[in-house]
Amino acid sequence: DKDGCDFNSYRMGDQKFFGKGAGYTVDTSKPISVVTQFITTDGTDNGDLKEMRRLYVQNGQVIQNSKICPDAIANLPAGAS
Repeated sequence: DKDGCDFNSYRMGDQKFFGKGAGYTVDTSKPISVVTQFITTDGTDNGDLKEMRRLYVQNGQVIQNSKICPDAIANLPAGAS
């Protein structure tokens, strides 16, 4: 599995999410903190994993991970998703 379990915003249809400059949601020319949250079914550290969330913090602003574009995924070549 070449891509593993990655989440590539560009490949998923959001070409302006991550890049260098003010034209991107996350500007890679400035410092970024990445926060990964592991949400469990019962809200405890030992519960069953329900969801993983990735957030970006830049200039004091919390940025949600990009949304996917189902049409972009449907049009990917076989094995590229």
